[in-house]
Amino acid sequence: MTEIQRAMSLIRQGNKKEAQPILEGLIRSDPQDVMSWFWYAETLGSTHTRVKLLEVCLNHNPGNPQVIRALRLLRVQLPSVRPPPSMPSQAESFPSTPVKHEEPAGAINVLVGDESSIGASVSDEDLTNPLPPGPAFEERVRSFFPLAALVVVCMLMVILWNVFNYYVNLLR
Repeated sequence: MTEIQRAMSLIRQGNKKEAQPILEGLIRSDPQDVMSWFWYAETLGSTHTRVKLLEVCLNHNPGNPQVIRALRLLRVQLPSVRPPPSMPSQAESFPSTPVKHEEPAGAINVLVGDESSIGASVSDEDLTNPLPPGPAFEERVRSFFPLAALVVVCMLMVILWNVFNYYVNLLR
């Protein structure tokens, strides 16, 4: 049984923590092994950590369609991003509740950064901060554009109609 098969078997049995060191070793020895990255992502409990991990995988495997597709699917599952501080909203006046993760409190072990920092720790606080907008956010913005354009056109028509009526009434 190969190392990847042993890690897959452990994950299927629910022993995710035992599979992590095996997968870390495989990734260290071959960062282009996308299957090892995907199986390592399966050992992580939160979508935030999976996204961070697969972003690092994409750095090692630029343009890989499987990784890009997986990132898109995971980003759709992320909670919507709050507006930046320069755009205050009513929602900011309410206290936000912290996001609970399946991992134990404190630092969790994920693969981030370059090879020298594989296995570095990321605190739970890093995971509660909103991530930059991804493809799902951009798709929502694109879907609202036609509606916004229609509203603007309607408003212009009302203004033109009122101006037309004003001048018609002046001529009477």
